[in-house]
Amino acid sequence: MQCLLAWGELARDLPTGGRGCENWSVLVTEPILWETKIVQKLLIGFLTLVVAYVVASPYVTVYYMKAAAEQRDGEALSDYVDLPAVREDLKDQFNAKLGSKMAQEIDDNPFAVLGGLLAGVMVNKMVDTFVTPSGLIELMKGEVPKASGSGDGGDGERNKPFGQADYRYEAWDKFSVIVPDQDGDEARFILRRRGLGWKLTSVKIPMDGL
Repeated sequence: MQCLLAWGELARDLPTGGRGCENWSVLVTEPILWETKIVQKLLIGFLTLVVAYVVASPYVTVYYMKAAAEQRDGEALSDYVDLPAVREDLKDQFNAKLGSKMAQEIDDNPFAVLGGLLAGVMVNKMVDTFVTPSGLIELMKGEVPKASGSGDGGDGERNKPFGQADYRYEAWDKFSVIVPDQDGDEARFILRRRGLGWKLTSVKIPMDGL
């Protein structure tokens, strides 16, 4: 009974007189609408941050790769590199180039096939030897990689890793870092999305001079 009396007193005090129920409804719903707008703004802000992170994440990965390379920290660099995938990709590139040359020479040289097979074995060993975190640091500078463990020191520091590189998205899950070498040719470092992060999975090097 007391609740009903309080409702009646509140209705009489409303400025619109006889429309007390409608105004009471407005008083109740306005805070709900206000809270809904806050939730919507928070959700939009959260989604904006997520999109910004997704777009910027390969640039962040490249930044950490550069920092590790400048410190010659091969272990830190390895966190952002799928080294087996990079090696396999380079082996495929060299073997494809050898296969193309062998196809041109096979008519004139019957031993071209044997030579190609031996060269393929040598290529695989060479890639395994040279394509290490230290070798990748040299490639990031646009320089020829040295054998494993011999890339520390020397005059290789004259260029910074990815110092003159261009960056671009190739697809939503593919990002390229393009590094010019001393001869004006370009190597392409390809990163692929791995969950929420990115990893270097391929290095495309110029084959015209081989």
